[in-house]
Amino acid sequence: MAEAENALYVHLAEDGGIFAVWGDTGRQAWITEGTLDLELECLKERGGELLYSRGAPNRDPPEIVERTFRRIVETQPPSIRLLAEPHPDAGFRGGATTLMAAARAGDIEVVRDLVRRGAELEARDADGYTALMYAANAGELANVDQLITGGADVNARDSSASTPLMFAAQGGHAEVVRRLLEAGADAAPPGDHGLTARGFAEQNGHDRTARLLGEAEQASGRRGAY
Repeated sequence: MAEAENALYVHLAEDGGIFAVWGDTGRQAWITEGTLDLELECLKERGGELLYSRGAPNRDPPEIVERTFRRIVETQPPSIRLLAEPHPDAGFRGGATTLMAAARAGDIEVVRDLVRRGAELEARDADGYTALMYAANAGELANVDQLITGGADVNARDSSASTPLMFAAQGGHAEVVRRLLEAGADAAPPGDHGLTARGFAEQNGHDRTARLLGEAEQASGRRGAY
């Protein structure tokens, strides 16, 4: 990809994410529709070029993203060029989505924007992780709450039958554990590894989290194997 200093690189991801790289500074981020609007206005004022790409190879982003992008660029007059390939930094390994990356990084604005625009909440990466698992593992309470409010499955299981609750428990993220339990997460069943969420908390020395999970098991009348 040819470098251009006075340009804005934009990639429209399959799941609705919008990735941007500013050619003059190298600054890059997954951004929201509103942020893109502001950046395009700035680009218009300084007469720069908009370079963009769409989706994964041979695939386009959801119609809502393309329609949103078209509405924005039609109101802005910068030079626009479609690229055959996305910017080299506009992707993730292992099948992770924009929503997963934003959920893990604690980027609540991007998560809120993607959820609002209908991003697939139960999309899986190569290990079967969902965006809620990423957020729970990172202890990102605001993103966990946003995903739950949006309808994410609190009892989803990855390839080893681990749940978001187990991810949160392993890191000792007590408030995330509490929020997941309030949303109906089941504390009792173990994963294929034989551990329950409480077992993960105890194994890692997170006493407060283990107590929360023990109380949840007792309140449900079920006690996990570990």
